[in-house]
Amino acid sequence: MCKRCFAKVILMRNEKLRFLGPLEIFIITVGFTAIALVSFSMAITSNIFQKNKTLITANQSLQKNVALAHLWFEEAMQEDGSINLTQDVYANIDESILLCNVISGYGPSFGQIQAINKAEDRARSKVIAEKLQIWRNSTEQRWKNRAFSKPGTKADQDYDAIFKEILQLSVQEQIAVEAAIAQEQVMLTWINTGIVYLLLLLFAGMTSIVLRNHRAIESKNAENELILNSVGEGIYELDLHGKAIFINLAVVQMVGYRIEELIGKRLHDIIHHSKVDGTPYLWEESPIYTTLQEGKVYSVTNEVFWRLDGTSFTVEYTSTPLQKQGSLIGAVVSFKDITERHQAEADIHDR
Repeated sequence: MCKRCFAKVILMRNEKLRFLGPLEIFIITVGFTAIALVSFSMAITSNIFQKNKTLITANQSLQKNVALAHLWFEEAMQEDGSINLTQDVYANIDESILLCNVISGYGPSFGQIQAINKAEDRARSKVIAEKLQIWRNSTEQRWKNRAFSKPGTKADQDYDAIFKEILQLSVQEQIAVEAAIAQEQVMLTWINTGIVYLLLLLFAGMTSIVLRNHRAIESKNAENELILNSVGEGIYELDLHGKAIFINLAVVQMVGYRIEELIGKRLHDIIHHSKVDGTPYLWEESPIYTTLQEGKVYSVTNEVFWRLDGTSFTVEYTSTPLQKQGSLIGAVVSFKDITERHQAEADIHDR
């Protein structure tokens, strides 16, 4: 196998395979759509909740205002001098009319209160507003003719009849609002349930992609390691600091170290630390170091590697830079023991 082929195999071994089938693309699309729907649903839920909350508050205020206006007017009719008709009675009725007009969609805005959704319920609020106006007029007339509007008279009975009708309508209005809230909550529950299923589908799809890639990577790595371990040459991969990332079985057999004793270590300090005469061989002087610095290929035929037992053997090696997307990421060193060849050449030279 050529030296550059070793580098290609190493790069393929390190590469993370990424591919998406049509199903995964569809699942991811659905998943991101679900995420968008979650945000949209949350916004709708918040808006509906706030709107219904203000409608209920408005209806409760309506009932409270009407009840207070009726109570204070009756006290005024009993010649209670502490009651101010304008502030205590008419102001409560006028505010109730305003609330009903806003809820029915016919009046100006009033705080955060908005019109109710259903036309039937808006119409009821409009009727309540009209009844309140009649009640207010009746209140004014009854006050003007208070001398003739004593309890039990027809005027008093008509006045009470309108008051009771208004309360009954307002109660119906509150029931309608609460029913609308329940209906909207059911709808939102179905929507949110659907979104949850879409998110689960996204999770299942992403899991499928991850598992598929993982299996493909494992299969490819196993295939590449089988290739690298089947060759007779020693092959190891270094990072930019000269530390071993991968070592094939031939390296282990030739130097006598276990793989775990070499992985993560700077191999120069273990198997390439000295020259043939035993003098120190500095890491910075090694062609392998130059490969990691300059990204160039170097071939050497006159150096030695050292075994675990302290003996050395003559090697022929090539250091090839590893580049990914134009960036230097390490080097691959392939070598073979040429001790016998070297000795044979020496013998021929001596003759």
